[in-house]
Amino acid sequence: MNYLASNVLGSNRQRGWRRFFRSPLALIIAGLVLWWLIKQPAVFHFGQGAALALARPFWSAGAAAAESVSRLARFFSSRRALMAENDDLRVRAAKMEELILERDRLILDLQNLREILNYSTSTIAATVTAARVLTRPGQSPSGMIILDAGIAVLRQPIAPGDLVLGAGGVALGEVAAVYPRTAAVKLFSAWGERFEALVGPERLPAEARGRGSGNFAVSLPRDLAVAVGDPVMMIRGGKEYGLGRISAVSSDPASAFQEILFRSPVNLDLLSWVEIRGQDMIK
Repeated sequence: MNYLASNVLGSNRQRGWRRFFRSPLALIIAGLVLWWLIKQPAVFHFGQGAALALARPFWSAGAAAAESVSRLARFFSSRRALMAENDDLRVRAAKMEELILERDRLILDLQNLREILNYSTSTIAATVTAARVLTRPGQSPSGMIILDAGIAVLRQPIAPGDLVLGAGGVALGEVAAVYPRTAAVKLFSAWGERFEALVGPERLPAEARGRGSGNFAVSLPRDLAVAVGDPVMMIRGGKEYGLGRISAVSSDPASAFQEILFRSPVNLDLLSWVEIRGQDMIK
């Protein structure tokens, strides 16, 4: 009986303690005790030291991570700067190459212009009209060349029918149309063009035919002697102008004629300047 009573009493005490620890009063007492302990210098320093000891590895890891991130940022920043510098150097190199090409083109233009002017001043006293080539035969659908020699930009007027010469006084064609700022030139070598020519040293008259790209053909009787290298000329206003030299002679035994091919010495694909001679200048 006593044993049962003591067990009941102990059980009640345990329940009482549980209720006490779960009560707000126990929480308040625990908070006051904790506050008092923190206020004690020894406890405070111990807690502070423990906190520092626990935090030190995290701080070290954070510092190492920050340094790694900083190094990585510096690497990418320097790489971006290097790439930007390389791009700038490439742009400068491209511009320098363009300037070199432009310089070479201007030197070539000056040489061609000097050849034209030297030839003109030695053969004719009249004013020479020099014009720059804007488009060559391969760049024009019509196969013509376009000059920057229009009515509004020239002091010396030009007109359709004016003779157009290349370096050395080689006849290339004649002005087909004149516009305010440009002029179109029909080439003698254009496919299907026909005109009178003088072939060989004997100046044999024949009809020359344009075959395109500075090439010509002419037919002569087989018994007329011509050879590769002989000149082919044309007459304008009583003056002779060179067209080219014979490059090939072929004949068919069954035909009474021989086929003669000749070519202009002027490379039309590199043509940059020409001379224009008006009707009054070639009479």
